[in-house]
Amino acid sequence: MGVYIKLNPEQGPVTVRDRYRARIAFGGQVWAAFEGYFYPSSAEIWKYATLKELDGTRLKSLPLEPASRSADIMTAIDGLAKNMTLEDLLYSIVLVKGIWHINQRSIVGHISINNAPEWRKMYSDIEVDGETHVQGEDFSDVVLNAPDMGEPWVNGFIKKLSEYRDTPARLSAIYFFDGPVTKAEIFNAKAVFYQSTHDYVTDLLTSYRTELTDNKESNLLSGLSPYKQSFLVSALVKNDRFQKQFAVDLKQSQITPIQEHSVLFLGQNKDSFRKAYELLKKSVFEKMAKGLPKAERLEMDVDNAMGAGQRNIDDSDDPRVNAP
Repeated sequence: MGVYIKLNPEQGPVTVRDRYRARIAFGGQVWAAFEGYFYPSSAEIWKYATLKELDGTRLKSLPLEPASRSADIMTAIDGLAKNMTLEDLLYSIVLVKGIWHINQRSIVGHISINNAPEWRKMYSDIEVDGETHVQGEDFSDVVLNAPDMGEPWVNGFIKKLSEYRDTPARLSAIYFFDGPVTKAEIFNAKAVFYQSTHDYVTDLLTSYRTELTDNKESNLLSGLSPYKQSFLVSALVKNDRFQKQFAVDLKQSQITPIQEHSVLFLGQNKDSFRKAYELLKKSVFEKMAKGLPKAERLEMDVDNAMGAGQRNIDDSDDPRVNAP
């Protein structure tokens, strides 16, 4: 599959309509970053989904010339968004279809800006993709491996999007991914950009907990389940022993962390992220699941806390609360 971009929740004293238009405006910046590689054929606005078979409804369609510039088209799309009903805007998907010209190849593809909640859950806030029709290759491989793109281009792409401040929307993460992004399958990544290492460790732990749940490994899961995930991740990233092990496992997996603008993790091989996940699972997460107090300890800890007149057990600072 392709490149998936997540945005931070829009902040500030803005209207609901402006928050959703901000996502569309940010999508225009993504398109602008690909100017010279992407040649559009049409822009469409859909509701709910981009296929009639999935109960999607096409609201608007704009035929485009291949030489159409992103700024001009996104201005026109924003004009349409201003006049859409609020319900249509909240469930809208802007789909720009076209042809990618990368490394002397022509690839049919699209840029999708997703307001519809279910579509955004599957394809992130913004999706950039193309159909390579090559066995074992996806669009993220094309971008990462093209001679005039690769790491230098990715760094510039991230820098451009990180510095964009014209709307309340802010860049959160970028996934170069094999298939629609799910944090439970971070091992399918080819490269990932985060605001901090903390976010990558969160995705790794999410994948591990999901694997335990799917495999019904209740014994290991019970070692983690009484604790908030945010507490566990914060404790890990502050731990010197974990930091050293993390660096060793990344190096062995041939993942390069680039600390220039937040942090970009770049895999040198197709299986780099899967190898890193498997190594960290053995060296860190399994040990943590076996070494933390088991779930049955929680009742005893609550009794002791209440008997000693300590703070209420519902205190949000208590790490041992069964919440992800």
